[in-house]
Amino acid sequence: MKTFGQFLSLLLRARWINAITELGLRCAHTLAPGRFGWLQLLEGVVEVDAEEEVTTLELRGGDALQLSTVCHLTLRPTTVAAWLWFDLP
Repeated sequence: MKTFGQFLSLLLRARWINAITELGLRCAHTLAPGRFGWLQLLEGVVEVDAEEEVTTLELRGGDALQLSTVCHLTLRPTTVAAWLWFDLP
């Protein structure tokens, strides 16, 4: 078990990324085959392009996105934004 500060304990082989971005910067997340993802937007507004999806999603602070079949996301913040990205087995 890994403990990060006093707030988060991981009991499985997961990776997580905490991102705070500026307006206009792009960020991409890719999952390896057989893995799952969870994107939790903490604050701000982000446009999300998911692999093989026709429409762009707009997420706002508090929104989340679970990935099981899509393996690649591109995020474009339209405001200063912060999120957590979890890469799960």
